[in-house]
Amino acid sequence: MSNAKRKPQSIASSWKDGLPQDSLEEAQIESVLVQSDLTSQYAALVRLHDGDVSAALEEQERVALEAAENAARAAAGGVPLEEKGEEPERSESSKRVMARARQERGQNDSQAGRDPRKGPKLGG
Repeated sequence: MSNAKRKPQSIASSWKDGLPQDSLEEAQIESVLVQSDLTSQYAALVRLHDGDVSAALEEQERVALEAAENAARAAAGGVPLEEKGEEPERSESSKRVMARARQERGQNDSQAGRDPRKGPKLGG
C-alpha cells in the first residue's frame, strides 16, 4: 500500500424519500387536482409520464379519440360504427397515433410469441 496522498473527490447523490413510486396514488392526486381546476389535464399527463411531453401529447390525443368514438357509438345506439359499416371520423394525427398503438400491440404480441391474428401460440 502506498503512502501517496490522494486528492479528495466530490461525490454527489440525489435521494428521493426512499419509498417506491406509487402510480395509483399519483394518478389519484392528479385526478383531484384536475377536477378541482388546480391544474390542467395536459400538465397532469406530463407529470404522470415523468416529464415526457411527447408521451403526454400522444395520450391526450388517444383520450380525445376515445371520447369521440364513444360519442359516435352512443349516437349510433351503442352499436360499434364498424358493425354498421361506418368508420369513425379521425384526424390525421389520430390515425397516426392509432397506427402506432396497433404496431406496438403487434410488437408486444410477437415478443410474447403470439400472432395477434391467430390468438395465443400453443405449444413451444
